[in-house]
Amino acid sequence: MLQQNQVQSRSAIQLRISVAQLNYIQSQAVQRGLKRRKRNRQYTVVHLCIDEKSLHKGHHYVSILYDGTNGAVLEVVEHRT
Repeated sequence: MLQQNQVQSRSAIQLRISVAQLNYIQSQAVQRGLKRRKRNRQYTVVHLCIDEKSLHKGHHYVSILYDGTNGAVLEVVEHRT
């Protein structure tokens, strides 16, 4: 849902939950994925990529680090710095 809408508030409205609940679900999914990755194998990044995405209107961004080989997200941080 988040990938399709790309806006948390729209996704929350469609799911009939609050944005805080959506953030909680998202953080739990990320934690579960990170634990699964650590259990399965040692991870070596061959091709590191960085992207910036706008979160809200104005100049509020997140920076995303991901493996360009398989698309696995390694880190998401607020702001551009």
